[in-house]
Amino acid sequence: MNDDAAECSPDHKACQALLDDLKAEVRRCGGGPVQYLEKHAEAAGFREWLLDHFPLQDEFHYSHEKNLQPIEEKEMSDVLPLTVHVSALGFSRECSLKPPCGLDLMMTLCDLYLKDGFTTAGEPLLVLQQVTPSISKDLPALDEDGLQTFSLGYLKGFARAASLLCLLHFMKKQGLNVKKQYPTLWETVIRIRVHHIKTESRLNEALTNMKISCKGSIRKATNTVQCVFMLKSLMKVGVPEPMALVKQWNAMSARAFQISGKRMTTLKLLFDSAPKARQSLIVCAVLDDILDHVQSLGWDTCVWSDDNLSTKKLYPKFQFPARSKAWQQRLRTSEDSMTLAVRRLQQSHVRLPEYQRKKPDCHSVEEISAMAACAVNLTIEIQKLAPIAQSKLEAEFLQPFGDGCPNVAQEIEVALLEKSEAFDIRNMQTFRRLLDEQVFARPVSASKIEEDSLVVDRLNLVIKQCQYDQQVFHNWMKKVSNLKNEREQQEHTWKLSQRAKCSAAAELFCKSCLRFEVWDPKKPESAIASIMDFRRLTITGKLGLSPDSKDVATLIWLNSSAPSLVPVGIVNAYMQTLSWALHDQLRGMAVVLSPTFSYGRGKLHIEEKLLMESLAKAGNHNLDWHFSILFNNKTDQRDQRPMNYQGRLVFSSVIDPTTSPFWNCDLRKTQQITTDQLPARAMREPENLSEDSLPESTDVRSASSGASKYWQIGPGACDAMLSATLTNLSPQPLGTLIVDLYVRTGEFAEAFLKQRANRPNTFFIGFCESQTEGTWVETVLKSSLTDSYLAGAVMPGGDKVPEKMPEDLCDPLPPQPRLNLLASGVIRDGKLAIPVEIVKEWGTHPLAKDFQDWLKCFQESGGEIVAAAGADSEADQKRKAAGNPDSEPAAKKKKGAVKIDEALIGEADAISQALLHECKVTVTKDSVGMLQVRAGSEVWLVNKGPKDFVAEFHQVCGFGRGSFKLMKPEEQPVEGQRFVEFKLTDYQDMIYINNQCLTVGQAVAQQRLTKPDCKVSYHEIVQDAEKGLNEFSLRLTHRVVFSSKMEEVTAEATFGNLALKENNTIWSESKALCVLWHCRWTAKGLTPVKPAVHLKGGITVKPGKALNCHQK
Repeated sequence: MNDDAAECSPDHKACQALLDDLKAEVRRCGGGPVQYLEKHAEAAGFREWLLDHFPLQDEFHYSHEKNLQPIEEKEMSDVLPLTVHVSALGFSRECSLKPPCGLDLMMTLCDLYLKDGFTTAGEPLLVLQQVTPSISKDLPALDEDGLQTFSLGYLKGFARAASLLCLLHFMKKQGLNVKKQYPTLWETVIRIRVHHIKTESRLNEALTNMKISCKGSIRKATNTVQCVFMLKSLMKVGVPEPMALVKQWNAMSARAFQISGKRMTTLKLLFDSAPKARQSLIVCAVLDDILDHVQSLGWDTCVWSDDNLSTKKLYPKFQFPARSKAWQQRLRTSEDSMTLAVRRLQQSHVRLPEYQRKKPDCHSVEEISAMAACAVNLTIEIQKLAPIAQSKLEAEFLQPFGDGCPNVAQEIEVALLEKSEAFDIRNMQTFRRLLDEQVFARPVSASKIEEDSLVVDRLNLVIKQCQYDQQVFHNWMKKVSNLKNEREQQEHTWKLSQRAKCSAAAELFCKSCLRFEVWDPKKPESAIASIMDFRRLTITGKLGLSPDSKDVATLIWLNSSAPSLVPVGIVNAYMQTLSWALHDQLRGMAVVLSPTFSYGRGKLHIEEKLLMESLAKAGNHNLDWHFSILFNNKTDQRDQRPMNYQGRLVFSSVIDPTTSPFWNCDLRKTQQITTDQLPARAMREPENLSEDSLPESTDVRSASSGASKYWQIGPGACDAMLSATLTNLSPQPLGTLIVDLYVRTGEFAEAFLKQRANRPNTFFIGFCESQTEGTWVETVLKSSLTDSYLAGAVMPGGDKVPEKMPEDLCDPLPPQPRLNLLASGVIRDGKLAIPVEIVKEWGTHPLAKDFQDWLKCFQESGGEIVAAAGADSEADQKRKAAGNPDSEPAAKKKKGAVKIDEALIGEADAISQALLHECKVTVTKDSVGMLQVRAGSEVWLVNKGPKDFVAEFHQVCGFGRGSFKLMKPEEQPVEGQRFVEFKLTDYQDMIYINNQCLTVGQAVAQQRLTKPDCKVSYHEIVQDAEKGLNEFSLRLTHRVVFSSKMEEVTAEATFGNLALKENNTIWSESKALCVLWHCRWTAKGLTPVKPAVHLKGGITVKPGKALNCHQK
């Protein structure tokens, strides 16, 4: 089970993306996991998915009896927990007396689940079987007449279980394979441990829950709103005196956790403040609103506190002081005023950005309560003056006040400021307008012509307002687009400057402790001179030692795992250098990896023997000590690299090894290190970084193969090796010199730079095969070091690069325009939307022909019709809540948006031309097609199988084996030679990279996130100041072509070379196919690997059908 589950593990970015999507989805459903599951669960389908993805394991004993064995709470530490399947866990509100958890707690728990799994071994869930949820009654049991699905309730663990089920359901919805993609989570969910706790009554259940909540460092004592929810739950299940819970709790709990003072006052006010409060629907509705608000935001970040909830001035029947009887009546609180005050407090709090939210004090709550009481009583008073409908008053006065409207609040504040006896309600602006409307709304007889004239006038006003809104919005969008382009360019320029700063710091750091030299096989003594100069001029000077100091230990690193990589002359040179270094000061040690690869089958032991003989002959060294590198997690079962690399620790034979500082190092003591195997896709090869150099490899899967693949053990293994070698040195030398005798890809140098900050007295000198290799290694290492500084690592001077460009360096985006009818709240993805009420009124009106013509043009230009006028979309609400209301919603990738025209599909039996060549195109085991080249330059993709052939941008054939060639601008190919030119024009050109089809713009945009100075090989990126940063053109600087081998042209047709059987124009001009370049990112930039023929988009070919691939 562990091997399967550990096949792959999620990376941090994937986990964070999953959590972000989950948070957005749950927030849309009401703000908590229970609300999400109750809305989307589809219990029967969810049950089947859980049983399929988390099957019962034979090695565990599951307790699926109808009634689980109960235990006392005090017996939990002595009794082993029961094991149940995850589908037995309940998630409905009936499962616990406590309220469901909020969004913040759920996200914290889900983050822990993705990293550490759902651990119940040390802390089992405390479950109950008091009530069977209604959702479980219609579902089959886990065993015959056994435990019901989704039936377990909770004494403790409701938040943990509900968050887990919410996460799993979202993974089901996303189509994720939990076992493969999140193995740690799968291994812990497959076996869930619980204790079935025995409780005497529901009241006892509530007390036990509160007692457990006060224990532990993670749990928090039950807050006031949770107590209220538990009391309401006890009322629902028939407990006659729920307040008895408080008395019993105070009698049994420590003083710090007792419900007293303001908490007790709040509970009494919420339940006993008004006559018949428990039967009052209004008060119960207010209580539900408070509970929903706290559940959505959490107790710590909501508007309520024990302090402000305990003020009596918020609750019904409180009389605020006033001099006159009229104002006394206006300032008396009621159930309606409490409802209004609670709504305004909560809505005002929610509308604020998170960083501005704070709990109001008692004085602020009392002011709002007084204003709400005044607002409610004034509406009663105005109705005595005129028969204004209650719904009209609520819509025009009470509801705007509750929603936080500043205009209505200002009118009430002015009235409350004076509390004058001469106050006239008709002087308030809103009431004066309503009274005027009431007066002029009396029926007046009018002729049909006059009525039509009024309708036309109103219609013309609507049309003019809509046209005005369109023009204003168009100008705003244009200005926003220009400013965004400017901001992108400014941010890119800022990133380039920061990278230049980090690059300079990296280069300075490398110069202080790192040096690379090139081997001269004819003069091995030059390497010895370089080491001596480096030690004398750099090391002793920085450490304050005398030039002839003997207190600098030398560590020699030699990777000889693939001897065939190293030229013979260099082998002789580094053997002499190794011997000199060990005997120079007699304080050194060499770490030598033994051969693991040989091109001669069965000759590996000869390579090992030759290495040992060379080491012995070079200086009669002490080779008695072995070590091993043990690799975990084989990345590919087809990979033939061994999981165990052997090596030798080499000491000078002149001295006793125990006197060496390295004798006590961890590597010598443990004789092994353990690390992960380097995946083939993460390997790298030295490159020629000159502008006109050609790509070294045409292998799409990996740039490394053969001896090079075996030689690379990875920076992780080198890091572990270096750490084990330099730990516990005794006596500790004042300085350590690391000598890498064959640098190649610079893995050991990369490990040195990673540890240098913690080992300031270590220095590194490495020897490369050529100057090209040395330049490449220096470039890669400096780039890696620069990336670490940009990611937040501290630079040598103690500075840190800011994560984002300061806002004051760029102009802010203009606010959304205030429109008439096409309200700004319905601006979506750069498009306007018209409220459906206007369309209903004028869309079919016999006098509204002009409006109907305008509406048709509006929709053709991308306009939309929305449900409610002025209603913010959910994305708009999120942007406003985040304090950035003027930003546009992020663009989403459209999967399957590019489709091949289905008109190109015909009957396979109707093909009449003779078959010339054919190859198999395999997408999956069940999706297989045949690409056929027929007479008359016809090309067909035929489905001969029993199932549909479904593919999207899939490769259908290649151009065979070949190599790259640099050609002159006007040079033509030799007769019979076939080549494909690597030529890109702009950001819209398609390429194939990392097993996906992207535009060049998308690939560059992704790379610029970490490397803003990235390039496209053999091209120059030309930016347009009037367009976006990633909307660039490309200018060709070098003409590079892929030239197929001559024998491939005449060879038998296969999947790899079928493209050579027809002219390139057949593939490039086809409606169904295209020539795409497979590319990879290297130190030089976006580099071509090889061309191939791909589908131009997504297509489904039914059995017996064929896709016409030659039509232009």
